[in-house]
Amino acid sequence: MGIRKRILSLSLVALMIGAILPNIKVQASDIKDGPLYKKEYEEVKNYDSYSNLRLYSNFKTSSLLDEREDVRESRLANSKIRKLVLQTNSNYEVALAYSDGNYSYVNKFDDLEEAINECKSIEKEINESENIIPVVIDKSGQVTYATKSVARVRKYVNGKIVSGTSDIYTDSSMRNVYTYVSHDYMSEVPLITTSGQAAKVLIGGYEGWMKYTNKDDYANKTADVVIWPLNQVTTPSYYIVQDGILKHWAGTSLDGGSGTMLYVGSAPDFLEPGKKYASYDGNYFYYADNIQDAIWDLTLDLKENTKKRAVNNGNPYYSYFNNLSFRSKSNYTADDINRYITAHTASDSKLRNLGAALKEAENTYGVNALLTLSVAINESGWGQSRIAKDKNNLFGMGAIDSDPYNGAYSYPSTRESVLDFTQNFISNGYANPRDWRYWGSFLGNKNLGANVKYASDPFWGEKAASFAMQIDYYLSGNNIKNLRDENYYQLIKYVGTNKVIGADGTEFYDIATTNVSVGGSSTIGTSVVGTNAIQATGKKVTINGEEYIEIYADRNHSKYDGNFNGTYNWSKLGYTKNKNIVFLNKGKTGFKEGDINFDDEIDMKDLSLVSNLYNSKKGDSNWNNNCDLNNDGIIDIYDIVKVANKITG
Repeated sequence: MGIRKRILSLSLVALMIGAILPNIKVQASDIKDGPLYKKEYEEVKNYDSYSNLRLYSNFKTSSLLDEREDVRESRLANSKIRKLVLQTNSNYEVALAYSDGNYSYVNKFDDLEEAINECKSIEKEINESENIIPVVIDKSGQVTYATKSVARVRKYVNGKIVSGTSDIYTDSSMRNVYTYVSHDYMSEVPLITTSGQAAKVLIGGYEGWMKYTNKDDYANKTADVVIWPLNQVTTPSYYIVQDGILKHWAGTSLDGGSGTMLYVGSAPDFLEPGKKYASYDGNYFYYADNIQDAIWDLTLDLKENTKKRAVNNGNPYYSYFNNLSFRSKSNYTADDINRYITAHTASDSKLRNLGAALKEAENTYGVNALLTLSVAINESGWGQSRIAKDKNNLFGMGAIDSDPYNGAYSYPSTRESVLDFTQNFISNGYANPRDWRYWGSFLGNKNLGANVKYASDPFWGEKAASFAMQIDYYLSGNNIKNLRDENYYQLIKYVGTNKVIGADGTEFYDIATTNVSVGGSSTIGTSVVGTNAIQATGKKVTINGEEYIEIYADRNHSKYDGNFNGTYNWSKLGYTKNKNIVFLNKGKTGFKEGDINFDDEIDMKDLSLVSNLYNSKKGDSNWNNNCDLNNDGIIDIYDIVKVANKITG
């Protein structure tokens, strides 16, 4: 008989002797056979309205904060303060949490550590198949500890849920802010540990600390996360492979089902189609028969600082568009881009006919046209937001939480909006190692990339990258094997210190050991270990006796020169040492001519691949650009001979 049934069977006894023995201590051994009495908790249903609450941040979130359907759904779900009617007057009560959302009382304590120890003892007596989790409930009627739990981001001020941003700190002292998030965009996050009043969590790829309690003042609770029993997480975020594409359900309510399905990129071989995987960094994935168990395996790995339970331990996945440097060019023309926009927007969309402006900005300011369009789609709601329509502002420049519409800048045309965004916000901002907003010149997440400082949505970078993937997929004829932009560039990641210089030895910027040196007031150009770059060619050169590779540098002028207006010189390549780097994909710009299958060897396997595609032309369904060695749009005898000559030497 399950533990809950054993408890329910004694409910009649509870009614008879509850008044006589209200404070009898229930031991862990009692749980095994059913407690002496049992009480179900009642829930206090209380909703806070966002409309009359002031916003607690001036950070930028999104110009669409009040217009997006997913945000409205999330706000409704997150406005609910879930409190339980306490059974005693003690500081803490130990209870059992069930997967259906109910709780039952077990015992009372005045000391938190004693209550936690009781939970741990009870856990040993529970059969895992019963899916029951011991918890501690504080005087506010909310869970403050669970033997298996996640954190739920919710901003409390003086006991009320408010809209706004929550800070994420570098350590448990909560003095140094690293980044910020808004609970309007997210649901559950892994809870790694707690220390004092701080909880360590994984949000958008970053392990940081958030305020989760102010002990002894529960009525005026001020916190940024609450504890949630894992068995009551019914609609968590997950990754899934469908039609060869890795997708991410980015949930905004762990028990309500709202969220957004994102296109991440071409699916890796180690993930099986149709299965739901847990991941909170997009690099490592966990699978179990139910998603809650996968989340717990992931949490255990975080607690133990390992990846041993991941299905791809030692083989991290990197989404191409989310890690692609802004300093890259799309293979699509202005007409291609307009064709996509026309097919996916209403006739009055402010994105219409934007292709020329996007390519102009790409060529002038060094910001990839597809990435720029993707950010515009995300920020302007496909060109339909009020700010976009009234002010020609496609990116929400100037908009802040407290007054997004009135704060947003106005532009004479959408072209001017694109040029301002790419020149002053990206090229001379988020992509410039001298700028305080710089954490890597790519979309990224809350760990590294523009997402660290650009937006409170931890999925902002992934959402923009999702649009880039969808654009590439559509313009490639919906053929996942024929994508023209994905994996065009060879991506590299810095895993140790390095530097980027010019052909004449000019120092462009350094790659530092820690991210605290980035995003500050440094007077020289500095990047950080963990950031990305792209190879301009597969060429390697020797400078002062050391081997370098050619890249499109985040900045290509002296790291001491602060006079930069955002104009990017594409012909001025950067050079980085061929050490302390790893290759994230097999891009064409790092491609060794003749190595068709990217195994670092040119052999009969490569010759066979070219021969099998003999006479195929660019645009054919089986086209492989790697086989067209002379770039004439047809795979013919000249390509076969080139590979054969490389084999024979």
